[in-house]
Amino acid sequence: MPAQAAQSKRLKLASSSVTVAAPVSPADACDYVQINCGAVAITTTFSGLTGRSRPTEPGVNGALSGTAHIVRSYGCESGEGRRLHRYDRRSDETAVVNMRRGTGFHIPAQGDKMTVITYAFLTDLQPGNCPAGTTPMTYSIKADHVRLQLVSTWASVPSADYSVRGRAEWRGAVPTPTRVSAGQTS
Repeated sequence: MPAQAAQSKRLKLASSSVTVAAPVSPADACDYVQINCGAVAITTTFSGLTGRSRPTEPGVNGALSGTAHIVRSYGCESGEGRRLHRYDRRSDETAVVNMRRGTGFHIPAQGDKMTVITYAFLTDLQPGNCPAGTTPMTYSIKADHVRLQLVSTWASVPSADYSVRGRAEWRGAVPTPTRVSAGQTS
């Protein structure tokens, strides 16, 4: 009976980390291939696989997805390279995080833990308020309040919701596109 109880219990979120990747400079366009406007990665390790039945054939056993709170600071830089603080703006969004290119996770054949990584590839939210002769800039990206949903297709690992502790921040100064429409910079 203890093995049956272990199999119906949700996995424990043993560890997690949130990281922010800086935008690429110069950002000609923001898309999911080039990741020009920054990205967020959430690495999670789940424990509690000991005592559960395991797949004997290779294949996808579930997916991990969710949301992360993202705050970005945008602004404008003069032709002389000075930040023009009066044009600073902040964007506040809830970004979707998912496994890269829709892949799923695999339950390992042995061991007590499995590690799964989810990503959010950010689109440009530059407000477009920079006057002529200045450069639109991204100055910071912060990520926190991550919520994940593990959806399992393997009976011994139940689906469950998790809150990830931790936050990450990138600070710098990177030019961004003024506007992105249908994958084109204008």
